[in-house]
Amino acid sequence: MIVALDTGLEKFTSMIESEGHKVVPLYGYRGSVDAAIYQNESMESLSLSQENYGGSGVLMICAKNLKPEQILKILQQRNYGEGSILEF
Repeated sequence: MIVALDTGLEKFTSMIESEGHKVVPLYGYRGSVDAAIYQNESMESLSLSQENYGGSGVLMICAKNLKPEQILKILQQRNYGEGSILEF
């Protein structure tokens, strides 16, 4: 999975990569991504272009108020899924 990471969330890079995902910057990356992790912004203000969307869309994760374990669980499930992420 290619995960685009917002500025200021670099501390999650090694954790995400240790799960086998590739981490790219949220802004300026020209390829398609499977997930975008952002913070403190509304989704409308994110500047993802058509070239960033893969065939099945982009999983959008707002990292604000989420623990690292919750972010990993969302990535593993590829959705917010059953068994709420807020159980941590």
